[in-house]
Amino acid sequence: MGLLNNLTDLEKRVFCFIPMGAERKVSNQDIQTAFGLTDREVRQIVYDLIQKGVPVVASKQKDGGYYLPTTKIERQEGLRANKSQVRSEIKRIKAVESIDLNEFAKTAREVRNGRN
Repeated sequence: MGLLNNLTDLEKRVFCFIPMGAERKVSNQDIQTAFGLTDREVRQIVYDLIQKGVPVVASKQKDGGYYLPTTKIERQEGLRANKSQVRSEIKRIKAVESIDLNEFAKTAREVRNGRN
């Protein structure tokens, strides 16, 4: 299988640790503890697994965690929080891009100089 050849040893071990199906999930903290990793390292490994073709998703609800979806519904449920975050970030980007920087600089100076 090509996937196995493309994964590092640690990626393979984490891949095997992540359960198949949404009924069981493994938390970031559980992966950290099992492999002696930091939060950032776990997130990077999950990112790398996804980039290499492993469909890791996560539930952000209570008792949530990472899992490997076995159905389209599980995949969609696991991506829900990501999609919501993307929508929120797009709104944020649009809001910042829509600000007239010249007008803002003028207002900022007034506020900082106590004239507003």
